[in-house]
Amino acid sequence: MLIDEIMPEYQVRARYYTIIHAQKADVFEGLLHSVRFTDSSIIRGLVRLRELPSKILGGGEEIVPKEPLNLSGFLEKSQFSLLGRKENEEIVLGVAGRFWDAIHPSMTKISDLEEFKTFNEEGFGKGVMSFSLESAGEQTIISTETRVCFPAEYATRFKMYWLLIGPFSAVIRKIFLKNIKIALEKKKS
Repeated sequence: MLIDEIMPEYQVRARYYTIIHAQKADVFEGLLHSVRFTDSSIIRGLVRLRELPSKILGGGEEIVPKEPLNLSGFLEKSQFSLLGRKENEEIVLGVAGRFWDAIHPSMTKISDLEEFKTFNEEGFGKGVMSFSLESAGEQTIISTETRVCFPAEYATRFKMYWLLIGPFSAVIRKIFLKNIKIALEKKKS
């Protein structure tokens, strides 16, 4: 899998999946172009909640654009970058930042895979999020996986951050998978 090549070593991993009654090519196309990545008031609310300390105390930056966007639009307007794509199989997004810093997360847009692999700025971690597809007869198993690696000196801070944020991150990923399933199965019927 591309995610294994891009980030083989990590300290945190979370993975979720669902089964969609659609062919892999249709799911891949829907993932890229038709399903809105942030088209959920719960997702937008949770992201705004995450941004709140930064907005109140430091003026902070927007982590995820406010408007509902498909994945292509999300990549254009967010700090995430496309790191890998295998047609009808997998997409991997990446970002660098001080994720554990509620006031100044300092997300950095990485231009490409090579920059991501060599990025080593002091005090920054790196994160990847993948969407992978697997055929299961007339259905497709879609999974999303998040991996994060960070400097050892920030391990305690990140673990505290993840203890608080991790459950909300899980909710976001699960809602997104549910929205993909609903949109594509509705389109098929």
